[in-house]
Amino acid sequence: MHLEPLRQDLSGAGKKMPANAYAPGDLAAYIDHTVLKPEATVEDVRRICEEAKEYKFASVCVNSSYARLVAEQLAGSNVTPCCVIGFPFGAQTPESKRSEAADAVQNGARELDMVINIGAVKSQDWPLVQRDIEAVVAAAAERAKVKVILETCLLTDEEKIRACEIVGLAGAQIALFNGLTLLPVPAQ
Repeated sequence: MHLEPLRQDLSGAGKKMPANAYAPGDLAAYIDHTVLKPEATVEDVRRICEEAKEYKFASVCVNSSYARLVAEQLAGSNVTPCCVIGFPFGAQTPESKRSEAADAVQNGARELDMVINIGAVKSQDWPLVQRDIEAVVAAAAERAKVKVILETCLLTDEEKIRACEIVGLAGAQIALFNGLTLLPVPAQ
């Protein structure tokens, strides 16, 4: 498989953007403001909600136990309440991810960032990968957008491409990397 055309397309090679195309404040609308540390407090969550509203971030992303609080704090703003599902390793069953997703949506999440089952990807168990994503998409029931976090530093190019294909087939979108797995990129 020849990956160079895909790499060039993804990198925007050959496309020039004017230096003044975006003001620094424009970038906030593309940023998910997060607090995912296990020791995050109610005050931490309230603080990032206020920051997100002030700076007009795209979303506030938290662990699902804070879904209701974030939805309440962001009510009336253009900032989207977001929860991670299967965080941080994606090693849960599709059924447990479905349950977590349904609960998060019930409590006000309008975006779900699920972690792909990395072990299933590495095992090339593509039916499990697809079932896993479809379970979260079904739980979202069109009330929340679903993005799939691919731990790209752990995957080969071929695994990334196949995972992206399955994400699309399952009805979700792609978020490439959550930054928690800071390991060297595997040899290709």
